[in-house]
Amino acid sequence: MKVLSTRLELINEFNEKEMNSVIIRWLKGNEPCKAIGTEYENTVDKSAVHLTDEYCLIDTFKTRNESGDYFLFKFEQTYYEQIWITEIILKSTDAEKVLYIHVKCNGDTTRFEKVPIIRTDIIRAFIDSKYIKPTAIPITAQPVYTTEEMKDLIVDAVNGNYQLTMPMVFATKIFDSAGYEIDIDNLARRLAGMAYIVA
Repeated sequence: MKVLSTRLELINEFNEKEMNSVIIRWLKGNEPCKAIGTEYENTVDKSAVHLTDEYCLIDTFKTRNESGDYFLFKFEQTYYEQIWITEIILKSTDAEKVLYIHVKCNGDTTRFEKVPIIRTDIIRAFIDSKYIKPTAIPITAQPVYTTEEMKDLIVDAVNGNYQLTMPMVFATKIFDSAGYEIDIDNLARRLAGMAYIVA
């Protein structure tokens, strides 16, 4: 089983309607999920859904407790002998809106070194939606190039005093070389919403 997770803080105006609009665009933008995405879009009450398609399954659940309101969206897709599960959980309180995304693979009989990029498209969909709360370093699917305002953050990170909620990958050029030792664009796309890629 391969698992990746992220936690994204959202603007206060974000709610289930916005969450579902991003999810529906994501589903309908991928051919194997298009039919179930349309079916989910046409479902009036999305608080307790159970939908199945040939290779896909959607379940939703809504609950409330003393720590806040929760809306869970679970998407399961069978791909050859792999079962990919994406869980998206929205926690809402008066003080914050937080989105948790977990992607895991069960029944995996093939070998892969890294999670296929198509499986993290949902994270980039939320990042591109502009609902992400602004942070000291922008959360984006592209590399972030250093600015004067970031200098203290980078110095703190180098000195072991890093305070941001996501890890930072800091890429520098070697002496006067023209490029980086790593593909910063590819890395930023793969780790979008899971790490800051600062160059």
